[in-house]
Amino acid sequence: MAQSFKVDFKIFAGNEDDDWFSVDQLLGESKYLVDYYLSIENLHCCNFQGGFFIDIDGKPWSDEGTVDEFWMTVTWVGALKEIWDGKEIAKAYPWEESNLTLKRIGDELELEDVHLSGPIAMPKVRVPLFEFAGQIFRENKKFFTLVAEIENEIKMRRAQGVSEEIEEKLKEIERNLPTRAKKRSKFRG
Repeated sequence: MAQSFKVDFKIFAGNEDDDWFSVDQLLGESKYLVDYYLSIENLHCCNFQGGFFIDIDGKPWSDEGTVDEFWMTVTWVGALKEIWDGKEIAKAYPWEESNLTLKRIGDELELEDVHLSGPIAMPKVRVPLFEFAGQIFRENKKFFTLVAEIENEIKMRRAQGVSEEIEEKLKEIERNLPTRAKKRSKFRG
C-alpha cells in the first residue's frame, strides 16, 4: 500500500505545457479564467482541461497526460460513490482513452488504468480508501466552488452587456462546465 499520497485538482490555463494551476490558486480568480477562455480564438471543448493530479509516495501517478475535459474528470466522483455505496469494483473515465478501475479491498482502494488499446497508463496502486476518497471529495468541492465563481463572473459580464461574439464564447464556457457538459456528453459511466 502507498505510504503517502496527495490529490490536487489542476486546470490548464495558458499556452505552455506547464501552465497548470491548482484550484486553490484559481479560487477568487474566476475573472482571470474567464478572460483566458475568451482569449482563445476557436474556443471548444478541448480547451477545458482539468483533473486530479495524484502523487503516490512523492511521484506522479496521475498528471497532465491522464486528465482531460472537466466532464470526464468528474467520473472519479461517480466511481467513488459507487464504491462508497458498497460496490466492490467501479469504473471511471477521467481522460479520453481511460479505463480506470477502482476496486475496494477492505479499507483499501486499488487503482489501475489500462489504456483501452492495452498499455498501462497508471500502474496498479493501493491507497487507504477513506483518506483517498476524502481528498478527492475535498478537491472536487473546491473545483465546484470555482465553477460557481465562473458562472457568477459570466452573469456579471452579461449584466454589463457583451457583444454577440463574447456571448457565443460565454455560452461555450457554460456548455463545458461539468454540470452542463456531462448532460450533453456520451458519458460512458
